[in-house]
Order: sequence, then C-alpha cells, then structure tokens
Amino acid sequence: MFDNLVESNPKKRAGGRFGGSTTLSIVIHGLLVAGAVQATLSAGQQFAENKLDTTMVFIAPEKKEEEQKPPEVKLEEPKGFTALLAPVNIPTNIPPINLNEKFASVSRRVFPP
Repeated sequence: MFDNLVESNPKKRAGGRFGGSTTLSIVIHGLLVAGAVQATLSAGQQFAENKLDTTMVFIAPEKKEEEQKPPEVKLEEPKGFTALLAPVNIPTNIPPINLNEKFASVSRRVFPP
C-alpha cells in the first residue's frame, strides 16, 4: 500500500527552478521596500519645520515667612517596651565546618487527641 512515497518522485515545476511566481514576488517586494524608504525620507522633512518650543523657564517659588510650628511633644515609651538597636559590629567570618559532627535525630512529637 505504501510502497511509493508521494515526495519520492516530485513533479517538475513549469517555470523551472525560479518560476514566474518567485520572480514576481521578488519584484513586488523590492518595489514595496523602495516605496517605504522613499516615504520615510520625505516624512522627516515635514516634522523638522514644525518643532515645538521647548525652552525651559524656571520660576522661583515665593518665599513665605516661616510659620510658627507648635512645639514638638515627646511621648514616653510604653512601659515594658524596649527599643531594638542595630548591631554595631557585624561578624564577617564564617564558622569552621566540622564534617565529622553527628546530629541527634529529632523525635516525632505526638500530640494527645
């Protein structure tokens, strides 16, 4: 049933290796590329004339007299609260590794029902 594969003996094209459709496609694509290049060359000249004025003007803010601020009220820390301080000296060394160290196995904890 499948003794002869379809692509084993392909039919020859009428136009040869580069048929009429290939040549036509190359010509049409070449014209499209040339038209796109020509259109973009003339487009830049139109926008060069219509530039916007982008001059930057700095306006200094008005100086206001300093308003009197109410005196700051310092609140006491709540009792039992300790402020945490960042460490001053951060260690940069790595502790030595002991490859012979054995760890105790962790037993499973069973909770009563």
